Amino acid sequence: MFARGELERFPRRVLHPGSATKAQVSVVELPAGPVLVKDVAGMHPWIRAIYGRPVLRREIRALAALDGTPGVPRLLGQVERDALVMEFVVAETMSRRLPRERLVRACAALGDRVAALHARGVVHLDLRQKRNVLVTAAGEVVLIDFQSAWVLGTRGWRGGLLRLLARLDRTAVLKYRERYVPETLSAEERRRARRSRWLARLWFFHRLGPLLRALFRRDSRSP
Repeated sequence: MFARGELERFPRRVLHPGSATKAQVSVVELPAGPVLVKDVAGMHPWIRAIYGRPVLRREIRALAALDGTPGVPRLLGQVERDALVMEFVVAETMSRRLPRERLVRACAALGDRVAALHARGVVHLDLRQKRNVLVTAAGEVVLIDFQSAWVLGTRGWRGGLLRLLARLDRTAVLKYRERYVPETLSAEERRRARRSRWLARLWFFHRLGPLLRALFRRDSRSP
């Protein structure tokens, strides 16, 4: 557990300032090295209670279950109930701006990264958002933002649910390969990529945050 006052003593670089409906994300320069802090303390109290803290707890559970998994930043601790502290990884969002060699390597590795999550009993469920898939300078894949993730395990009915929901993560892998390295897809994989697009539209959890933010903004404009 980290003390908020202790963290505030060190230099901080704000990546996302946060708002009444969004967490603040900062890099804090600790003596042992930089860490990433995701903090919901600045959110509106209602939004923090019904959305901010629950998704923060969800992300903490997922990161704890994935401790030691390659390509997943390590959870380092919490700040009271309102923030998590995790390993900071220098990487860029997967996009066509990256050198071709890095993109090819990242797309080839992405499937194994996702399979490693599932082997730990975790589904991410928001990998189609490309900001959640990062690429290091060496072309290694880093998966972030586990606030939509479910920790299910691999046995019994929960394992069955995991295998069902894992299709959403695997369709995301096909999406990236289809977008950036389409020549690596077989004819069957291209057909699966086309068929899988409807499945991704059914997942609702990642839309909850934008919905709450839209409702809150509308309420705040009311006389």
